[in-house]
Amino acid sequence: MKNNLMELHFEVTIQTTAAHLWDCLWLPENYKLWTSKFCAGSYYETSAFETGSDIRFLTPNGQGMYSVIEAMEPYNLVVFKHLGEITNFENEVNSDGSQLWKDARERYEITENGKVLTLKVTVDTLEMYANHMNRMFTEALDVLKTLAEK
Repeated sequence: MKNNLMELHFEVTIQTTAAHLWDCLWLPENYKLWTSKFCAGSYYETSAFETGSDIRFLTPNGQGMYSVIEAMEPYNLVVFKHLGEITNFENEVNSDGSQLWKDARERYEITENGKVLTLKVTVDTLEMYANHMNRMFTEALDVLKTLAEK
């Protein structure tokens, strides 16, 4: 556990191409589908989906996280480093909540084994959200698998 964060791990096998899975994960219209398990209408904002770019993960009512894309290898890996919370569409730089999430990461890694891909997701979360995140990520990855195998 780093700071007050605990690391959760998820893994799903998917029969598709890495390019198609990547598009299912990160094209805005697809992202909204699988992340709806967390909150209907979830979306992200970024000027460029590449290493070093700022990214904001938002709900329709303006709650979320602001982050930076720490690492990116298209069709293989993306790591988000969370910097803090968003409230009413505004980054909460110095709030207590933002301090709790500071340096939390989400890592998505795709590995290929023949025609089957494995998506490994590692997420840092607060202990009080672990059960919720375990349930929601499992459901979200089921939606993603269905979407990617169409």
